Order: sequence, then C-alpha cells, then structure tokens
Amino acid sequence: MDLYCAAAQFLFSLDKTVSIVKDIIVAGAAIIGAFVAWKGLGTWNRQHQGQTTYNLVRNTLIALAQYCDAIDHVRNPWISSHEMVLMDQEKQRKTEDEKRGLATENAYSSRWKRLDEARSALMEGVNEAEALWGDGSRKLAESMLRLERELSGAISEQLRYERMPNLPFNLRNDARRAEMDKIMNRPFDGSTDEFGARFMEAAKALEAHFRSKYPKLN
Repeated sequence: MDLYCAAAQFLFSLDKTVSIVKDIIVAGAAIIGAFVAWKGLGTWNRQHQGQTTYNLVRNTLIALAQYCDAIDHVRNPWISSHEMVLMDQEKQRKTEDEKRGLATENAYSSRWKRLDEARSALMEGVNEAEALWGDGSRKLAESMLRLERELSGAISEQLRYERMPNLPFNLRNDARRAEMDKIMNRPFDGSTDEFGARFMEAAKALEAHFRSKYPKLN
C-alpha cells in the first residue's frame, strides 16, 4: 500500500512538473516569437525608411537635373522658327518689328512654361525633405530661385526693348542692355558666363546636400 501511494505521488509530481515545463516552453516560445517579430518590425522599419529616403533623394536629383536643363533652355540665345509662332489675330495690324517682338515673347513664354513645370517638381521634393528632416533644403533651393527671378527680370526688360525698336538714342541704355543680355543669354563663344557659374554653384550645393542623405547614390 505504501509502495502504491509512493508511486501515485511520484506520478502526480511528474505530471505537475511536465505541466510546468510545458507552460515554460509555451511562454518561452511566445517570448521568442515576440522578440523575432520585434526584430523583424525594426528591420522592416529601417528598410522602409531607407527606401523612402532613397526615393526622395533620387526623385529630387532627377527633378534638379531637369530644372537645370530648363534654365539652360531658357537662356539659349538661338530661337528656332517653330518657337516663334503667332496666332492669326496677332498677325493683324502689326508692323514687322512688332510681329518679331511678339513672336519672341511667345517663344520665351513657351520656354518658361517648361521651367515652371520643372520648378514645381523640384520644389515638391525640396519641401518634402524640409518637412521630414528640417535640414535647410528650402534655403539652398532659394539661392537658385533668386537667380531664376533675376533671369526673369532680365528677359522682361530685354523684351520691352524688343517692343520699342525705334527708341530714341537718349532713352536707350546700351550698357544696361548688355548687362541684362549676359544674364538672359548663355555665351556660345566660350566667354565667361558669370550668371551660369553662379547658378551652377547654387545647383551643385543643393545636389551635394541631397546626395549626403543617401551616400550610396554617390
């Protein structure tokens, strides 16, 4: 009888021990599962953040290149015949000088439309970077935008002269026109392009800033 009781007590203790071990294993598995899930989530977050940064940097650099191309296109002194178009109503009651001046305005208007689109795409990336990182992206972009406004002013001033080809000599400011022409037109003869150099310096600063956010693109 004592042997039977001892055996029963042993089996009860063994069953209790097995139950405890099972609970420990289940709890351990849950902890391990939670840890693996936490590590996986952390890895996913890092990958997601890295992909977000990559996409933002890549898209902004592409937009910057297109913006620079658009500025260069605006400053191209050669205007093709297909750019200098006139609407039928614009051809009426106009002298040849007036027609030529209006056609030139239309050409620059078309060029500037492309520049507007390029700037919008660039600033979308710049503003997103400023919102995410607060790192001065907008301040760097503003350096280029100031030069763009300078270019716009030079073109507007030159086009006003185009509309007044017979301006009296005492009202002409040839030195001023020459200064504006250097901003408006990039040189073809290899001479110094002071405006172009200033613009490219500003563009390269913004490019370097974005590349520093994702060195793998370098």
